[in-house]
Amino acid sequence: MLSAAVATTQHLTKTGISPDSETHRAIWFDVLGRAFALMQTHTFFALSVALLVAGPIILILTLAVLLRFDKLYLFSSTHRVHTVDGDNPVSLYGWRGCFRFPLIMIFAAAAPIALAYLLFKENEEIVHSSPWPVWAMMISAFLFVAWFFARFADYVRPSALTRAYGFGWIFFGWWMILVVALLYEEQFQISGGYFALLFSASAFLTTWLSYLELFSLPKKNKYATEKAQGSEESDTSRPASRPGSSRQVEDTNDDDEDDATEQSSLLRSGGRSAYKTLPREDEESTTKSVIKKKILAKHDEQEWSATLWDWMWLLQFIVIVPINVIVLGQLGFYLVEALHQTGQDGSSVFLAYLGIAVITIFIFSPMVPMLHRFSWHIPIFLLLVLGGTLAYNLVAFPFSEQNRVKLYFQQQIDLEHGNNTVSLLGLPPFVQSAIENVPSAAGQDVECTPVENRERCSWIGPTPQVAGSSAYVYSRAPYRGWLNYNASITNQAKSTSTAQFRISGKNTRACKLSFDVPITSLHVHGQSSEDKRLPPVPEQGSKEIRLWSRTWNRTWTVDVTWDSKQHGSNLAGKAVCLWSDVNQQGVIPAFDEVAHYVPVWAAITKASDGLLEGYKSFNITR
Repeated sequence: MLSAAVATTQHLTKTGISPDSETHRAIWFDVLGRAFALMQTHTFFALSVALLVAGPIILILTLAVLLRFDKLYLFSSTHRVHTVDGDNPVSLYGWRGCFRFPLIMIFAAAAPIALAYLLFKENEEIVHSSPWPVWAMMISAFLFVAWFFARFADYVRPSALTRAYGFGWIFFGWWMILVVALLYEEQFQISGGYFALLFSASAFLTTWLSYLELFSLPKKNKYATEKAQGSEESDTSRPASRPGSSRQVEDTNDDDEDDATEQSSLLRSGGRSAYKTLPREDEESTTKSVIKKKILAKHDEQEWSATLWDWMWLLQFIVIVPINVIVLGQLGFYLVEALHQTGQDGSSVFLAYLGIAVITIFIFSPMVPMLHRFSWHIPIFLLLVLGGTLAYNLVAFPFSEQNRVKLYFQQQIDLEHGNNTVSLLGLPPFVQSAIENVPSAAGQDVECTPVENRERCSWIGPTPQVAGSSAYVYSRAPYRGWLNYNASITNQAKSTSTAQFRISGKNTRACKLSFDVPITSLHVHGQSSEDKRLPPVPEQGSKEIRLWSRTWNRTWTVDVTWDSKQHGSNLAGKAVCLWSDVNQQGVIPAFDEVAHYVPVWAAITKASDGLLEGYKSFNITR
């Protein structure tokens, strides 16, 4: 890292940046850890606009050409054939599967989202140590539910247009997402939606390929005419198959079998030959055509779909699945790595669960139009994975020695009255479980107060020795010499008042001043020059001043101003000094004790700038 920083700095100093130099905002993302894809934002804008405009136009023109060639089976329910008896409607079932994809997506998307709610309620922090079982559970739930409903719909109403309609819905959805991403990039310079361009482009190509596949179909008029003629021939020959005809044939066969000759069959089979009869040459071509139609329409789809290209689904799979798995999969990994352990900091981990669910839906939604072709073996395996990972995620302990939870330690001492309080801040009920192993907390009434999504539990702890004290008692030791301060009001006007503080601490380089009311300005004597671009106090004021020094035992002189007209002429607060030295055992024995006795699944860190805070209260008046 240092060598990279040095090389970067050298290059920047050589090239330099002048005020007139032209710069461009850029978009880049990692590709399998091997390379960076890079483009300028105006390139992204141009490509997005081109796809938003040209994509629908190309699809509409393709549909128009299909309509011109009489091969637009999409959105076609029937086709009328003109005969001498009138118009005969022939069913095409072209609307089958039109709304199948959105309905399946509703149920399939509900599965991982419902599991996210379930884990958040039953085992909220399991994602902290086990993000991959959560990933596996979400993926298997989405794919199995999607396959189940896709297979059921294909069994009830099989359709050869499932892929065409499904990819059309996908392109329509990502077209709208791309519009939103483009607006964010243009209005707010937020280019994080770059993946919508890749997804929309691949969805457009797969939809267009589905439309091009329809050119392999026969013309609707030709198919409907053949279908109508076939129906008339079957109606004409149907009376021959009346009751009793089969009986007459059997009687005839019985009469023939009574008189055996040298040409009679050696095996009596009720009229069936013992050997397979080969078809004649004039029947062979017709037989092959029928077999081909039966093979191509073996899923009970529309009869006209027999001539569809068998290899098109594979080409569509290659176009839409790999690129989106790579790009969105990496975004999912980044998202999980960034969020799965934020619950210990007070954030809601439901955002992590919801992020995993949404990324799962985005990644695997392009497979839904093709899932009904999958055999039952893969979905049943996914069901087993779902059951195993769900059981693990619900009952497993969320932390381990390799994935520890952070507990925030702080010890506070009232240097005037000797009150000594040790506290741990963490997730309930795990912080209480950790405190049960601490010897100094045994037998005490540990008080726990909620702090956002966490709890702070406090008890009386061992006396620290940060200022050279040799005493080792549990309460009310003479600590007054650890911190010295002097405060007085130096100026008081009608609307503002000014006070000066002199504060120093023993064996420390950090102190702070906290106030009950916000101050409007401050000045530290001896400080470096101020940067006018960065005011020391924000517009709404500040209630705390943190003081740092490079030397030990320094005395700070601070002037502060507050709005006395609004908050009164009195100024109350605390003068605090900080200690964090635990390199030597026994300096802060409470920290040593907690770090030694907490379980292996917990890690101790400091809750604020100092492990130990010693304070004195003040209230100055004129």
